[in-house]
Amino acid sequence: MTGLDDSLLAQRNEIRKVLGAQWWQALLLSAGRLAFDYLCLLFALRATGARPRPSLILVAYAVAGVVGMIPATPGGLGLVEASLTGLLVLADVNSSQAVLATLTYRLASYWLPLLAGPVAYGLFRLRYRTGPSPPQTAGADVA
Repeated sequence: MTGLDDSLLAQRNEIRKVLGAQWWQALLLSAGRLAFDYLCLLFALRATGARPRPSLILVAYAVAGVVGMIPATPGGLGLVEASLTGLLVLADVNSSQAVLATLTYRLASYWLPLLAGPVAYGLFRLRYRTGPSPPQTAGADVA
């Protein structure tokens, strides 16, 4: 705890320096990611035939997001699904529709992006690969 205040201020200043004048882009992208994630859940619910109030779904989404921050399992795996399903049932969604929508939402928002990792790694390796270095001749005279 000693020096925590100085450490936090230094990290904040580093972030401000890196973002610079583009802070609004970071804010827009962060808000956009959350909005699209919420819409993914809402569309998954609509696909099951449920017609819940979007405001109640937003509350369920927010609470499930907070539960996902509990470091019990990686990515809140299991905790988010259980809490989101229960919250959706409380929001007047049929239990079978809540389970199906929750699993569809988690598949689209958590598991499918994980598949992009190996593809991104492979593309990175292709783009930034280095060929074999030319042999170095020690003491060779260049005339």
